[in-house]
Amino acid sequence: MVKTIDGFHRVFTRTFHSTPVACAKHSKKRLEEMLQDIPKYPYPIQHTFKQSWFGLYGGKHIQFGNNVPESEYKTRRSWLPNIKQKKLYSESLGRFIPLRVATNVLRKFAHFSRGAAQKRWSA
Repeated sequence: MVKTIDGFHRVFTRTFHSTPVACAKHSKKRLEEMLQDIPKYPYPIQHTFKQSWFGLYGGKHIQFGNNVPESEYKTRRSWLPNIKQKKLYSESLGRFIPLRVATNVLRKFAHFSRGAAQKRWSA
């Protein structure tokens, strides 16, 4: 921010930060700290974008395109994935884990858990 005082330009900088220290860290370091108590995942993880490090997005992306009305005057727009904040129970950790999850991934959880329950009851 530049202010003029008596014809001189002075540059004022902020002496404080409003961002908490935990959030100001590089996202990879933040992720490592979050996952330090969780056992290593044995399969390769394919990230579609950095935000997917902190949630289960099921390969969903932000999509881009045009709004095209009758007048055919095109305007740019984007479609965001349907992401919900959920707490899912982990049997291996014995606790609930807060996650950002795409709704199609939630449907897959429900589908697979139904199949696992049916196998348990039929055995």
